[in-house]
Amino acid sequence: MLSIQACVTMIAVQLLVESVSFGAEINYKTYSKCNTTLEVLERKFLVTSPFYPNFYNKSVDCFMHISVSLEYRILVTFVDLNLEKGEDSKDCDSDYVSLYPINSSFKILRLCGQTSSNSSIELEEEADFFFNYNKNFILSYNNSLTIHLHYESESLSVRGFKFLIETIVSCKNKTLFAQFHTVNEYCSFDNFPLTYFKENDLCSVLIASDENNAANDDEHELHLQFTKLNLSSSPLTSGDEFCADKNYIQLISEAKNMTLCGSLRDESDNNTNITSLKLSASLVTLNVFVNSKTLNQVSYNALRKENSMGFCFQYKLMPKNRNEIVEKCDSRDGWHRWRSHCFKLVTDVAFTWEEARNYCRNHYENGRLASIMSEETQKFIEELISSLKP
Repeated sequence: MLSIQACVTMIAVQLLVESVSFGAEINYKTYSKCNTTLEVLERKFLVTSPFYPNFYNKSVDCFMHISVSLEYRILVTFVDLNLEKGEDSKDCDSDYVSLYPINSSFKILRLCGQTSSNSSIELEEEADFFFNYNKNFILSYNNSLTIHLHYESESLSVRGFKFLIETIVSCKNKTLFAQFHTVNEYCSFDNFPLTYFKENDLCSVLIASDENNAANDDEHELHLQFTKLNLSSSPLTSGDEFCADKNYIQLISEAKNMTLCGSLRDESDNNTNITSLKLSASLVTLNVFVNSKTLNQVSYNALRKENSMGFCFQYKLMPKNRNEIVEKCDSRDGWHRWRSHCFKLVTDVAFTWEEARNYCRNHYENGRLASIMSEETQKFIEELISSLKP
């Protein structure tokens, strides 16, 4: 069995360590030297106690400090643990291995006892006193991890530990620019939901109008279409009241707000009102929230499957219904419609480009300086100027 203690609360929990499949046998680089600092470049590697897999034969108290690139966090999988448990089978006082930091409070995860694929789960108390906890792996709080190994006595029956260390992408807030009539796609990182777990926080993706098109007015709207949505095993649902205790995606815009959770299993499941969105907005915030209580339900093996959890959506920028634009344009004195835009000559006073741009923005709601991007546009503006000359 595996006994776990948090150094602050001292709650002991016995956990199942399930059999983990790593696919074909791979010779990962192994680190076993104590009292060392490792700046590791490998995406996967092994860390073992100094004498593993041999029995340890002397007292040891040593540290391994592991750091990886800033954009990653450290996923530790318990491949093998074989340590004395102390006088009380739930205590880790004499022989143990500790890992930290695992959350913002810098709590310490302390392990002792034995693991095997035949272990059974016996939860004595809820183990929610640290946030990124799982029955067969843990996730570091940031891009560093310290392993503290402590033996107090010689032993001829225990061999120490063997951990698989893997670096996974840490979610960073990101901005996507939608392009006019062009479909782009964004997909969640591998290892969802681990990559999106941020303690007491959200991971955000901003979808904005393409700044090169300057489409920040009320003539355009963002179109979003989810092509994959697998946040949990539950059916696809929307609404704060249904998603509060689950992993969910929250969409926020000036047009509407929406919360999605569950899974879009196939096309027949597709509720187009939920998964195909037309948002009358130039900016949409997509927040990804991972509930810490769902992490202990994640299987290491399931992370590697083709139908693993995560989401994908396509996005593009489109004009609004042209009739709405025409109605607005024709109802304004001095405005002239051409194609999907409305134009107005406001002054014949000489301005610099920047002064003219600021004038449009400050004097007209959603106004912007006209850009001449083609000969046709130039010809229309020349004709407009000519028609208004006295």
